[in-house]
Amino acid sequence: MIYPWVVLFINLSLAVVLNKYLNLNISILIPILVIILSFVFNGIIRFLVLNLAIFLLGISISYKEKPVLQTNQPIFVECIVSSFPDYSRFGSSFDCKVINSSEKQLIGKTFPVFAKYEENIYFLSRIAFLGKAA
Repeated sequence: MIYPWVVLFINLSLAVVLNKYLNLNISILIPILVIILSFVFNGIIRFLVLNLAIFLLGISISYKEKPVLQTNQPIFVECIVSSFPDYSRFGSSFDCKVINSSEKQLIGKTFPVFAKYEENIYFLSRIAFLGKAA
């Protein structure tokens, strides 16, 4: 293999993309221990264990904690649209970074928003709304 680091980079990228959908939480100690364990082996087994460690590292660094809300009342949210909105027949969906909210634990977090029948939402625009947590 001429460029073994390319395989490791692809492995890291795959783990980050996969964890975007699975949202697994792995302690950072596990990949570090597996990297140290890879020094024990020789040859192709060392490379395979290192690939496993890099994959676990990608999972551990890409975990996002989702906020848990304990309320049934509508929540005031003011946020900045942080992704390009996807429009469909039923409305639009986009990611939103909270800059002000009636729930203080939401400030600074990014979460998905689904707006019914709203088409005037643009990337990096500021919006404010009352919404329910699902």
